[in-house]
Amino acid sequence: QGRQDQRRGRRGAGRHRSHFARCSLSINIPRNQPLIFDTNVAVLFYVGLADPDLIRKHQRLDNFDLQDFKLLSEIALNASSLAISPYVAAEVSNLALDKRNIGAAARSRISEVMREHIIQAAEVFAACATAAGEEQFGLLGMTDSALLLILKNDRKLNLLTDDFRLSQIGQARKLRVFNFSHIRDQRED
Repeated sequence: QGRQDQRRGRRGAGRHRSHFARCSLSINIPRNQPLIFDTNVAVLFYVGLADPDLIRKHQRLDNFDLQDFKLLSEIALNASSLAISPYVAAEVSNLALDKRNIGAAARSRISEVMREHIIQAAEVFAACATAAGEEQFGLLGMTDSALLLILKNDRKLNLLTDDFRLSQIGQARKLRVFNFSHIRDQRED
């Protein structure tokens, strides 16, 4: 059963490539290296893959538009692989699938896209106790502290976030953290 589910996830993931768009913006994230998204960026990614028209309807995506999704899609296409952390997956599930944010049919489509991605993504992990022991835990919380630990342990992994504080702390620690807000500010609409 598990292999059949994995094959189904891989087959389904390919059909989403048609949503990816190329743009001419020079992006400073290294190509052909693994990438992980922080929560808000992941919500944009999953909602956009499910249906790009949902981006303007989803209440959690008021700060994003279709062009942001296209830019994010290009970044994802340039990565060697996409990773997921259980902390980000839990937050994204709660935010993207909250019935206060979007209708039932849309939640079903988003849920299926998330399922397909999570099944095939590399899962990266940091223990809760270790993340809670980090100096910045009180400032960043569990998910972001765990993401910094994950990056510390995997120096090839790139993190894309729209969280200014997380990007500043990560960059100060010489980790591969890229601020999506800064990247999208460079684009020409």
